[in-house]
Amino acid sequence: MPTSASDASRIPSARFLWETYRTVLEILRNNSKLEALYAMTAQRAFQFCLQYKRLTEFRRLCEILRNHLANLNKYRDQRDRPDLTLPESLQVGCASVCQFVESRNLNKGRR
Repeated sequence: MPTSASDASRIPSARFLWETYRTVLEILRNNSKLEALYAMTAQRAFQFCLQYKRLTEFRRLCEILRNHLANLNKYRDQRDRPDLTLPESLQVGCASVCQFVESRNLNKGRR
């Protein structure tokens, strides 16, 4: 529940920003050429969740990323999908995982 008029005015923009992050991740998830942009978007989404203390969106973001990774492994023969065996892909993936772990640890401390 918003505690002031300024909090109430930020809720629609926060929802819009969250939906934008989610949509961009969905669009970029299977394109190997835009893999770095996908990782950057995921990182910014993590920062958004932490900055605005959006625990529900944080959990949903984790679920989205897990599903995307599972689908990459499940549909390996798909054209233009990121190749998880390439060093560049692993580097981007490891950076995203590190960001996730850091975000999760910070989030646990805020409860």
